[in-house]
Amino acid sequence: MKVFSGVKIHVIADRVSDDTAAWLKEQVDDVEFTQIGNGGDTTCHAIRRAIHELSHTDIVYLVEDDYLHRTGSVKIIEEGLDRSEERR
Repeated sequence: MKVFSGVKIHVIADRVSDDTAAWLKEQVDDVEFTQIGNGGDTTCHAIRRAIHELSHTDIVYLVEDDYLHRTGSVKIIEEGLDRSEERR
């Protein structure tokens, strides 16, 4: 999560352990804990929240938890966004 310093992150944590919940509360200011349990339904929930709550200029990045900690994540996301702009 340190690689995302200065970036506002909202986490939807579905069916996480107590240890993971405690860790998330220390790392991120905005955590929603859910008990949805189905990956597709959780994704739909996240997309609905993004549509209804975010600005058209916000970036939504849906990610499994094991990718957040990788060094260079922000740069990789930025490169992907830059490439998508180049192809328009």
